[in-house]
Amino acid sequence: MLISAEDADFAALLDGEVPHGLVLPDSEIAPRAVLQMLRELAARIRTEFAPAAWWIVESGEIVGLCSLTRMPSEGVIDIGYGIAPSRQGRGHARSAIAAIVEWACSDPRVMAITAETSVHNHPSQRALERNGFLQAGERLDPEDGELICWRRLTVQIRPERPGDVDTIRNLTTAAFKHMPFSSQTEAAIVDALRSADALTVSLVAAKDGVIVGHVAFSPVTINGETNGWYGLGPVSVWPDEQRKGIGQALIQEGLSRLTDLNAQGCVVLGSPSYYSRFGFVSDPELRYGDVPPEYFQRLCFTDVVPKGEVVFHPGFDAT
Repeated sequence: MLISAEDADFAALLDGEVPHGLVLPDSEIAPRAVLQMLRELAARIRTEFAPAAWWIVESGEIVGLCSLTRMPSEGVIDIGYGIAPSRQGRGHARSAIAAIVEWACSDPRVMAITAETSVHNHPSQRALERNGFLQAGERLDPEDGELICWRRLTVQIRPERPGDVDTIRNLTTAAFKHMPFSSQTEAAIVDALRSADALTVSLVAAKDGVIVGHVAFSPVTINGETNGWYGLGPVSVWPDEQRKGIGQALIQEGLSRLTDLNAQGCVVLGSPSYYSRFGFVSDPELRYGDVPPEYFQRLCFTDVVPKGEVVFHPGFDAT
């Protein structure tokens, strides 16, 4: 069970008192300096997002602590957790993570949960895997060494179904309605790509069974040749669901599915600062009409870097 850890609770514990009438295990939950650091971190996060920390409780005993490790951004929360040494190996971390996932899936603010574990911490890795987390990469931390990065979506991402077509059309129209750069033909483009059987990857994001986002990937040619490259877009999210990480989750899943199809790479026309987070880079030797190079980016899935003129599928000429 999780109980929200408020500032007064941290203060009580640091003063040697146990909050909520609970009891402590026979080994400390965390060193005093760590508790103070987590208290200060939670206080900062609570100014914009709450809850920020939880006591992990079993049979009236505080056996551990779970907390957000940084300010949430675009619907993504990052969690850290620890169990008192004398209570480890009893499944408490796995149960706590399951409770966090259940809460996050019911909170419309949260689109994904991330976490990090040491490459040597196999029990923690198993706890995350059993709660649906997938490895999202690795990084080297100056203090903690080699870390595995984990991610767990709270939205369901799945291929589009025949019954989704009308919703996707309405969603795409609404998403681009007030975009200054839009031609207002995006919905027609998706329909045209579908009619031409050119929607190689077409995914929707659904929360509680309701579609909240869509992304399309279709083949492109380079110097007139089809060579395993694809174009990203349109990507659409209902206006009231934007800036919550839904588009990011759709794009990441779509790119993953392209690699499963042995695609060679992907191109995108759009904001350099946004798409660079997925690994896209500008390349003056790969061109798209008279578009400034910085707004047309590529992502290679192999070591082969193409050069020349890119042409999107004719469905992009739909009006």
